[in-house]
Amino acid sequence: MKLHPGWSLALLAGAAIFGGGWIIQQREGEALRAERDLLREQRRQAEVQRVWQTELRSRQPADDELARLRADRAALERLRAEVAASRARVEQAESLRVAPPVKR
Repeated sequence: MKLHPGWSLALLAGAAIFGGGWIIQQREGEALRAERDLLREQRRQAEVQRVWQTELRSRQPADDELARLRADRAALERLRAEVAASRARVEQAESLRVAPPVKR
C-alpha cells in the first residue's frame, strides 16, 4: 500500500512535532528535577542552621548571669588597680628607707 505524498509529509511533520515536544518536555523535566534537588538541599541546610542556632542559644548564659559576670569583671579591674597602687606605695616606701648606720 502506497501512501499519498501529502500523507507522508503530514505523518513526518506530526512525528517531528511530537518528537520536538517530547524533547522539550524531557529538558523541562530535567530542569525541574535539578531545581527540586537544589530546593531540598537548601531546606536541609536551613534545618541544620536552625538546629545550630538553637544549640548556640541554649549555651548562651542568661541575662542575670551576664550581669553577674560583668560585675565580677569590673570588680577584678578595681582589684588590679588597687594592687598596682599598693605596689607603687611599697616601692616608694622602700626607696625612702634609709639604710641603718654601719657599726665599726
